[in-house]
Amino acid sequence: MTDVEVIDLDGNTAIFQPGDEQAAQRVLAEAVQRGTVSDFSPVIPTLSEIYREVSAS
Repeated sequence: MTDVEVIDLDGNTAIFQPGDEQAAQRVLAEAVQRGTVSDFSPVIPTLSEIYREVSAS
């Protein structure tokens, strides 16, 4: 899947950036084929996380 960027991979947990909604749905379908999916949702940073990232630059 070339339209998906993996941000972080840790054991059975992956954080990725899909190119579009169809790419996200393809990732979900593939994950379900491989086993149980307990959570599949957007990661929304908190305001403090955004501030720390911006102020560190």
